[in-house]
Amino acid sequence: MDKFIEIVVARKNNFADTVLCYFCSLLPLVIGSYVAILFYSSGNSMFLALSVILVAVLLYFSYKIYCSFNIEWEYTLVDNELRFSKIINKTKRRDIVTLNLSKSEIIAKTCDAEHNRPYKTFSGAKYNFTSQKTKDVYYIISATEKGTRALVSFEPDERMLQNFSQTFHSKFF
Repeated sequence: MDKFIEIVVARKNNFADTVLCYFCSLLPLVIGSYVAILFYSSGNSMFLALSVILVAVLLYFSYKIYCSFNIEWEYTLVDNELRFSKIINKTKRRDIVTLNLSKSEIIAKTCDAEHNRPYKTFSGAKYNFTSQKTKDVYYIISATEKGTRALVSFEPDERMLQNFSQTFHSKFF
């Protein structure tokens, strides 16, 4: 293995993500509370026991929903491939896309007015693997492992940028 660089970037939830997270987490709790109060008012002890079990299941479900909004992106550069993965709650990892760097067209900053025309006019699969904290975002247009073209926005570190500048002289801006 000639090159191996791995970067993990934690995604910061924006306002809409935060509102959606709390709404989706509170909905099962409200439903569970309503069912518990409804069964408690019936006076039947068997229904009360079932409502406690239902509330416990809904509480666990609500916790799982809340944790699913804790997302990190992982960039892995291995030889001539750049792999992007999604890590949910630091436990569940899912590979999203793998790019073949030998078939890449351009690697540049999104805010670079001189080289961002392909970024603005690209029509195809677009992926955003950024932390949403910084404006220092790069994009790459390349072929995926399936042969389709894809545009990926990401935040490489200095090691990865140095590797791109050495490997892709004419494609890296």
